[in-house]
Amino acid sequence: MTTQVEEQRILPVRGILPLYNQWGKPFALIDLKRWLRLQRLVYNSEKVDVLVNAATLALFPALLEYATSLGLRVSLRTEAEMRPPASLAAWKDAGLLDVYVTFGWKEADKLIAWRDACAACGLDCRAQATGIPDADADVDVLAGILAIPPFVAINVAPLDPFVRTTRSAADVTKMVALTRALVLRGMEANLIHLPFCAVPEDLWPHVSNSAQFYRDHQQYNRGTYELAVALYRNVPAAVGKIVLILLARSTFQRTFVDAVLLRLLLHMRLVYGWAAALHKLTRHLRTRVKAPSLDAHEREAQKRREQEDALLGPTCAKCALRRICDHVSPDARRVLPGLETKAVAGDLVLSPMHFARQQPKHYDAVDAARLKANEGEHELVKEAQALVENRAPDRQVMPYEYTVDGAPWEHLEGGVRWHSITNTEKLSSSLEQVEPPFTISVTFGGGIAEYIGFSFGRHCKVLCPMEGYRHTLVLHVDRDGHYVLLCDGAPVRPVEFEGQFYVPLRLGGRLDPRISIWNIDGQIVTQFVKVWHGGMVTGASGAGVKYSIIIVNSRYARRLQATLRSIAHQEGIDLTKIEVIIAYIPGLDATDDLIDSMRSAYPELRILRSPFPAQNANSKGFMINESAGMASGEWIVLMDADIVIAPFMFARVEEVSEECSFVAPDGRLMLSKETTGKVLIGEIEPWRQWQDLVNSASEYRYREAKGVPVGFFQCFKREFMEKVKYAELDHFEGADMWFGMALQDTYGKEMRLSGVPVLHLDHGGSQWYGTAKHF
Repeated sequence: MTTQVEEQRILPVRGILPLYNQWGKPFALIDLKRWLRLQRLVYNSEKVDVLVNAATLALFPALLEYATSLGLRVSLRTEAEMRPPASLAAWKDAGLLDVYVTFGWKEADKLIAWRDACAACGLDCRAQATGIPDADADVDVLAGILAIPPFVAINVAPLDPFVRTTRSAADVTKMVALTRALVLRGMEANLIHLPFCAVPEDLWPHVSNSAQFYRDHQQYNRGTYELAVALYRNVPAAVGKIVLILLARSTFQRTFVDAVLLRLLLHMRLVYGWAAALHKLTRHLRTRVKAPSLDAHEREAQKRREQEDALLGPTCAKCALRRICDHVSPDARRVLPGLETKAVAGDLVLSPMHFARQQPKHYDAVDAARLKANEGEHELVKEAQALVENRAPDRQVMPYEYTVDGAPWEHLEGGVRWHSITNTEKLSSSLEQVEPPFTISVTFGGGIAEYIGFSFGRHCKVLCPMEGYRHTLVLHVDRDGHYVLLCDGAPVRPVEFEGQFYVPLRLGGRLDPRISIWNIDGQIVTQFVKVWHGGMVTGASGAGVKYSIIIVNSRYARRLQATLRSIAHQEGIDLTKIEVIIAYIPGLDATDDLIDSMRSAYPELRILRSPFPAQNANSKGFMINESAGMASGEWIVLMDADIVIAPFMFARVEEVSEECSFVAPDGRLMLSKETTGKVLIGEIEPWRQWQDLVNSASEYRYREAKGVPVGFFQCFKREFMEKVKYAELDHFEGADMWFGMALQDTYGKEMRLSGVPVLHLDHGGSQWYGTAKHF
């Protein structure tokens, strides 16, 4: 079996979908499909273990097909006591990734059946020995079976929330022996849910407590796993409601009732739901309470540390591995009563992967592709190292020039001390607005935290684990937004967060970096921030920009090209007064290539990238709000990616009174499918044949939406977006009209450019968000 050791490990992107609950009751097919959708779109899972038994196996083909349509790779998970289905080969042809079998210590014959069935159709097989072995369990026999392909990775676990286990003597000898036997045979073996002190030191790289489990690509994404455990312990009717509520959270259907009901259904604690509601209703009153002094904060931090030590107990509180070990969890104590712990002597170990990074691992097709994603960074690493070592920074942000938002802090002679007793993110104030290429460096010390790095907005973080008491981070970004993160001179793979945050493929065109620190243990110090500047993004700079056009694009690259060309051919205005900010999903369509081509063809037009992760493909309001921070102009223009403007549009906007703050066209002309096609292939050039296109339009929507200017072209003063934000909802219908009404409420009736419409390119009635077709 091929395994490899990787210093920079990748996080799991695997979810789990049980088809039945802990009492064996099946979930409804429609709820399971919604649950799959939730895992893909909200938790960013790329693969999923579908847990089946004999009673629910018939649901598997439909779920395999549906998951594949979502871009999810599916694994079949089951217990060895179920016979291998005859359809394995057909399912492999339909996209089945592999098989995961859990087995008892006396089920060697059943394990052989699964091994042979998987081998026959070319499927890899992962396996897990679950429970406590009896005295007569034969470790050598099991190891001999598991060391033969198609087995690729083996877990050895005393307990699993999806497998029934019983209490047993606290003897882990045979679990350790099986792990060692597999390691000696060249297999990946993971010893799950046992404290380090219960395992010989030579096997510590294979020990997986929660700190390692949720950072191991072979295991599960934490959010999906914890949700699955909660739903597995619930009744099918409640599960259906929970999944619907979670899916509705980012739409207009989100309600207070749903929020309370979700707490009740998941935790059966009505009091907690009402307490959370009371907190929201009264939190404004807290602004009247005087903030605690730093001395009071330190006393509270010391109190928390004493409480943690008391919870650990006198033995574990002295252990050098207490930060990376679960000790004896309540679940482990249930199946292993009497398991004793002992303190490991030595310096405190901070990094969860301190031992685990030495472990040889198997990488399936999904993870192998993720592992290779950063192989092209070597040249960037050399550039960063050479720059930092050989060139003085262009600017040094002194400690007195930045503060900390939302937490106590104090200025020191050569740094800023951050104080915190919560496990949340803390941010510095803005450091300096920068544009690629640039390099930024900061030193952390005087304390410890879980993650350190940089934040570029609510959706974008570049962080790494803090493994010592002092680190210097360097973020080096090239002209095209590609970047590398160095920790103490060595490249590190940024931490991938589930759901809300993401590690960007590249960084945007105009950035507002802040220092980001997660889960500070009492206090930490940041020192001088060094900044190196390079050239600008294109031949055009942000100086002198008056109009910042923001365009959100999702699979509309072909129409976006026509939009951008119509902007590039504006007459009667200096193009250096215009910049275009394109919010898009890298890799979703050809937008990256289009931006490169437009920059080459029209160097005087400033075009900025504003990249977002795939989970934001439907979040137009969020993308607009985040991209607005990049705007350099006095005016912001919101345009759709299927709009062509008149060659004299901005010349007309320039003519409006200085007292005007809100401008809109007269309406939009709907082009036919045939005319749109000619525009897209370049047979018609709108800036040359504008009047002909106006005359040929199939429909004129004159001042539609009850006279409220909507999202295809809204031009207004930038200051407005500092006060009012677009509604950040995945369900976007009506959000642009709401924003237009907010503009009217603030500035009064808009100035209409009489006789100046825009052209709307045909796309078959498809909406920009959620479309599966490229336009």
